Amino acid sequence: MGKKSRKKPPPLTLEQQLAVMPPRPELDPVEPWMDAAGAAAQIAWDRQRQALLDQIRKRDADTVRLVDPGRDASGNFMPSPYTARGHVIRPAPKKLGIEIPKDSSFPKRIETQRMIDRYRIRSQITPGQFRAAEFLLSVWQAAGLEAKMTAGYDPVGIPGSSTTDTLIEKRVDGTMAWLVLMEVVPYRSRGVVRAVVIEDRSAGDWARQRGIRRDDSGRVGMGRLRAGLSALVDHLKY
Repeated sequence: MGKKSRKKPPPLTLEQQLAVMPPRPELDPVEPWMDAAGAAAQIAWDRQRQALLDQIRKRDADTVRLVDPGRDASGNFMPSPYTARGHVIRPAPKKLGIEIPKDSSFPKRIETQRMIDRYRIRSQITPGQFRAAEFLLSVWQAAGLEAKMTAGYDPVGIPGSSTTDTLIEKRVDGTMAWLVLMEVVPYRSRGVVRAVVIEDRSAGDWARQRGIRRDDSGRVGMGRLRAGLSALVDHLKY
């Protein structure tokens, strides 16, 4: 009798590799900020998943059209499938405090557009640290420090509207509040806090630009980011 041929199973597709990935490693629930091995495992997991997503995007770049899919059943626009690939998509709540099923036709939004959002979704920062980051960003915006995309109109006097002096006072108050908050952040964490919260860059990217080698950049960057946000949490009593 002839030997049975043993054919090798076909290689897994990129989507199958993504589906069979193990759950994301969790940090020590008691002292997550001290779990260096757990943080390194999370970074390796994130890099592997992101590499698969990048390969899928590159493969589908010529076949997936970058167009809006149109209106959904509720009459509102949905995120583009190409843009939403790899992000967390959730229905927008009809009322505060009410959860909407994932298969609902109610409008959906991308919850991981910003870097600080991704850190929150991955539990790399605490809810209090995320809240402190949001407050810091609001103070930056209130101070008028963000880059302007268009020129403003000349002020026109309208009864009940804010005067130029009032706007200047608000910006001065916002700038003073920003300086106070940044004084609370430890010196070694100020750069990464600004890079992530204001400039929407990753903590690892900031660390690499500071000369920290790639293998350690994610761990060092996240450590300093957590330290900076924790100082804000203590100051703001969150």
